[in-house]
Amino acid sequence: MIDWAAVKIEDDHVTALRLLLQDGPHAWERMQKQEMSTDQGAAAYMQMFHAAFAVAVRRKFTPTYTIHEIVRYTAKLRIELKEHGDDDFDPRIAENAIRGALGDPTLRSDDRGEAIEDVQDLEHLISAQITVLFDVLLTEEESNEGVTEEYVREALDLAQQWVRVRQAV
Repeated sequence: MIDWAAVKIEDDHVTALRLLLQDGPHAWERMQKQEMSTDQGAAAYMQMFHAAFAVAVRRKFTPTYTIHEIVRYTAKLRIELKEHGDDDFDPRIAENAIRGALGDPTLRSDDRGEAIEDVQDLEHLISAQITVLFDVLLTEEESNEGVTEEYVREALDLAQQWVRVRQAV
């Protein structure tokens, strides 16, 4: 169980996200093995990662998005990944992760059982989030240092907000 009162987003967490965005998932995997051995240690890193995903999704989809846009987007991603030999992308998990990041109020009532199973499958969830995050970074945004720093700042603000909310409970 995570003691949220002990969780703080610090410079190391910001640096880790910056490395992920600049060097890709392998940089994060190294960090995961070294720094995320306790629940509290992992919580701050994961809050930064989830916040970066949420920032990317909110940039990709306008506030008036439709579920059909999300479905078409994840289908396109799946096709592109299959063309490159990656058959591990689960579009349903990606769809639910995107809808969750957008605050879709129908997510829990829509197909409730599958949404809960998706969240429990953490490895596929993180894989889907990484795929979407990098797709948005590489195809939707101009990938340069300024954009990376903007993502990092937005993700830091969002992650700190989420931690404060959890600490207040």
